[in-house]
Amino acid sequence: KPAATTSYVVKMDLCGTVTYDTVKVNVGHVGVNDGSMTQLLNGSIYPNPASASLTFEGLNGCGVTIHNMMGQVVRDGFLCRTYKENIDIAGLPKGVYVVQLVRDGERKCVRVVKE
Repeated sequence: KPAATTSYVVKMDLCGTVTYDTVKVNVGHVGVNDGSMTQLLNGSIYPNPASASLTFEGLNGCGVTIHNMMGQVVRDGFLCRTYKENIDIAGLPKGVYVVQLVRDGERKCVRVVKE
């Protein structure tokens, strides 16, 4: 568990044939959080876990995209226009999703669980 980006030399001995390779492990914050109420961009997304809808509070002007854990977009084109908005997620399969918020060039992601 390196604390900073680190390079390692890996030795492989396969039936007497020895080879070496260099592996670089990049360490950094990916911007994904979870919790029952997530504070970001001076707003909140709740409930988490959710079953029917997600509430976006205080996120006026944020564009919202929801991705499954394979990175595929499952909901797109939603804009929080008012102080409190809801997005229906009842039709999504149960699982873990990443909600991406974009406002004024700032991007934040939060992990949410669909029950």
